[in-house]
Amino acid sequence: MVCNAISLDAANPDIHDFIRNKPGSFALTQRAIEATKKAGILLQINTTAMEYNMEYLPALIEFADKCGAGIMLMYQLVAVGRGEKIEKATLKKTANKYLSELISEKQKTATTIIEPVAGPQYWPYLLEKCSIRSGLPLALAGKVFHGCSAGRGFVYIKANGDVWPCPFVEVSGGNVREKSFKEIYYEGQIFKNLRRRESKLKGACGKCNYKTVCGGCRGRAHAYSGDYLEEDPRCYLRETKKHGQEKNQTIK
Repeated sequence: MVCNAISLDAANPDIHDFIRNKPGSFALTQRAIEATKKAGILLQINTTAMEYNMEYLPALIEFADKCGAGIMLMYQLVAVGRGEKIEKATLKKTANKYLSELISEKQKTATTIIEPVAGPQYWPYLLEKCSIRSGLPLALAGKVFHGCSAGRGFVYIKANGDVWPCPFVEVSGGNVREKSFKEIYYEGQIFKNLRRRESKLKGACGKCNYKTVCGGCRGRAHAYSGDYLEEDPRCYLRETKKHGQEKNQTIK
């Protein structure tokens, strides 16, 4: 099916134009949306969640739904590439959790499929709501939810031929001008590590029982530590568990 992806960071013209740093870009985006719908092409809305537009995201999701978007990719700003220059706008742990809550709540009524990107904690968040934390239910969930897809089913081939696990993991596993893609993907160490991340992840991510359904954002891990296998520094799951343990201790 043909799909047209259009970037939109707020349903508010001023906020969208500010983020895009181009006056009038919201009006142009609206024209693109109308043209896509008129042509009968599936509409996809791409949004980057950051501190600049967090308070406007609820209205934006509703706007995308009213526009009839088939899917909305809700990216999180990762401090790589141009995003490194606005690292302060990246979502902290509290905002990351809020975004999971928002997507879950809005998806109850929205026909648009809202898909988080660079926010794999969303899947264990849903499991936590259903009290699925271990055993067979978690194992079965692992067959459906795969969390971070970097290097395990998803790759990014740059114009120069370098093969990265994803656009946010700036590490080359090889170059298709020098080796076949098959050799790079199946024999390259970086891809082997990511396909076996359950035994390779470090820190809190390595100890987490949700590493199969989440695995943390490998892009954030690499951006802040230089190691794509390190823990995700913006994961709120362990913070939630800490508060839960403290509450239980208090009750006791």
